[in-house]
Amino acid sequence: MKLTAIVVNFFTEEFLPGLLNILEEEKCIDQIVIADNGSLNDLHEITGSFSKVKLKTMPYNPGFGAAVNRVTEQYPAEYYLIINPDTLPDPGFAGHLLEVAKQTNALIAGPRFYWDNEKTFRLPPALGYSWKTHFDIQLLQAGSPDAKLVGDAWICRHERFWNADEPFAEPFLSGGCLLIKNDRKFFADGKIFDERFFLYYEETDLCFRAFAQNQTIVVIPKAEVVHYWDQSPSAEKGRLMAESHSKFMLKHYGRSPDFPLPPQVQNPKPEIIDLSEIVSSAIFSLENNVAEQKLFFEIGLNPYFIPFAQADMTGKHFQIPEALIARLKPGGYYCRIRNKLNQTLKIWMWKKP
Repeated sequence: MKLTAIVVNFFTEEFLPGLLNILEEEKCIDQIVIADNGSLNDLHEITGSFSKVKLKTMPYNPGFGAAVNRVTEQYPAEYYLIINPDTLPDPGFAGHLLEVAKQTNALIAGPRFYWDNEKTFRLPPALGYSWKTHFDIQLLQAGSPDAKLVGDAWICRHERFWNADEPFAEPFLSGGCLLIKNDRKFFADGKIFDERFFLYYEETDLCFRAFAQNQTIVVIPKAEVVHYWDQSPSAEKGRLMAESHSKFMLKHYGRSPDFPLPPQVQNPKPEIIDLSEIVSSAIFSLENNVAEQKLFFEIGLNPYFIPFAQADMTGKHFQIPEALIARLKPGGYYCRIRNKLNQTLKIWMWKKP
């Protein structure tokens, strides 16, 4: 049994020491290969004290998936653990992933993710993508009762994802950490990822193909990883995501679907409180909350909250940790307080300058 961990670095070397400290101690990991797509510092100085680490410096940035494929070509193994630099796993996580993957004969296995070191915020299941996802997004934009049905369905998926105690199946997993069995029948060309995807959607494409071929894709609750999320300094995220989205739809459907929006229904819209800019800290309050009532505080990138990061809330106030706000990239964010009956009690919008 040989397991090789692969870390693709793109100017994220500040996170490497913490991650390598964990990976080095994982007994099931035989070697750790860092594919360096770009760095400001000499990675030899960072990796020199780790006996399992090998460094593969790319002559240019070939993209995330291509970098992984270059490593798998040079370092054959039975399993690959592909993990982002901006993660910090719990000790023993790799053993949990490998054990269940072997028991279930899973092609792909993954952990559950938290957003911060204190594990205050639970990150959502991977959104993935499909024709249905595309249609659901159209329904959200229409603002009809169908939009609420889509939102409620996502809440149910989120709760199922986080309430499970035993390994369970999912159609899509986050590329932040993936354990992949090097199945020669599935990876007939020897490549893990389709290199047409320079960045983003490579793991969505992989899971889509695996799901379509009835392969096992499993989440292991015992494996927990903190994912600081979106710490790459790339300034072209929007363009790259749009390009990869178009390639995904063209590859799997031949075109992007064009759905006519349903007639808009005049429903009362929730009031969104504009907080303008938040630089370091903010307290969100629900004045009429009963102290004993359990609520959820959730953060999303859109007013539909698909997907969202979630924290438990009791009492009348919730404060986002300053360290978390400091790591957020500039842009717009939404927060809400929701009860267990899926009723949104209050919504805010704000910007990180």
